[in-house]
Formats: sequence, C-alpha cells, structure tokens
Amino acid sequence: LGTRAVTLKSGPRGIYIRTAENALQNLDSFEDKQKKNWSKREIWRPAIQVTDFGSATGAGDSSIAGILTGFLRGESIEESLRIGTACGYQNVRVLDAVSGIRSWEETEEIVKSDPPLIDPNIEGEGWRFDSKERLWFGPSDLMNS
Repeated sequence: LGTRAVTLKSGPRGIYIRTAENALQNLDSFEDKQKKNWSKREIWRPAIQVTDFGSATGAGDSSIAGILTGFLRGESIEESLRIGTACGYQNVRVLDAVSGIRSWEETEEIVKSDPPLIDPNIEGEGWRFDSKERLWFGPSDLMNS
C-alpha cells in the first residue's frame, strides 16, 4: 500500500509533485501513455510572477484543482502542473477565493504565453531545470535518470 502521489503547494515557490512507480496502474479509464507519464515522477513547477496581488486565500486549492482538472482531461503531468500554477496565479490576483478562476481556454492561454516565473531556489542535489518545459526535474524523476 502507500501513497501513490503527493502534491505540495509551496506558495510563491510553486508546486512539487512526486508519484510512485505505476501510480495509476489500477485506473482502467486512463490510457497506458498517461499512466506511464504520471509514473515515478518528481517535478517542481515554479509559481508565476504576480504584479497585481489581491489575496492568497484559496490559491493552493485552486492550484490543486487545476492539476486535477488537467489530469482528468488526459493532460501530461507536466502540462497539468503548468495548468495548476496558472490557476493559482489567477486566484491570487483577486481578493476572494474563486472569482479569479477563468475558463479552461483562458487558463491554457496563460500557460502558452510563457509568463515570468519566480525562482524557487532549489538547491538539492540532482535537480535539473529544463528551460523548454520550464520545470525542475528531481533526482527521483524517471525522465531525469
């Protein structure tokens, strides 16, 4: 038994996710390609830089909701993390917990615009930043070995 996936929202540092090997093996409704992509991963997605801050109320929840929505729509773990940070970014620009969240299409546009990211100051050994993906891959990530 054990946890198959852990996701931590770390405020302005971004989102960390680590998944177990074969994390989705018992979920028959997902394609093998998606199961493999979400298996044995360790990734850090930096937060999007915000200039018009409203409130952090609900930002972590919004980020996690974005990741889960990406997952349920069949997106890769990488794209789901980008969607999650875009949802957190939308949320912190308003005072309440929900009115900042935009449509799926508007959220995708934020991701595609390559907004400036906050440096998460990752100092651990074995971490690698991929400038194309705009993600940090950890020492336990399948794609980093």
